[in-house]
Amino acid sequence: GSVLETIGPRSHVQASYGDPPTPAAPELAAIVATLMQSSLQSTSLSTYQRAWNLFHRFNCLTFPGLPLKFPITVQMFCLFIAYLYDFKYASSTVHTYVSALSYSHKLSGYPDPSKAFVVVEMLKAMAS
Repeated sequence: GSVLETIGPRSHVQASYGDPPTPAAPELAAIVATLMQSSLQSTSLSTYQRAWNLFHRFNCLTFPGLPLKFPITVQMFCLFIAYLYDFKYASSTVHTYVSALSYSHKLSGYPDPSKAFVVVEMLKAMAS
């Protein structure tokens, strides 16, 4: 056999007839999705959806004809914050929407653009 078969995980595992079969990867992925969805309260879920809908509207109005791109760049995050500021959104609402977009990035394994210095400073300025 190959080196992997000789030293890999199968070389150290013995199956027992009494052991239950393990779920296949798609079943495990479904469990991950269920657990992650359960990690958010239903109110948070609707707020996060509202944030994405608003970001989509911002993208369509600011960059007509261009598709929404993910992950969101730091520059686009800044423009979105300026858009919310221009429309007189409360600082707390802006923070909530930024958190929603941030959560999606972290969940997808992308760097969190809300942690960029310029974004943090813009949010501080809005709060004061």
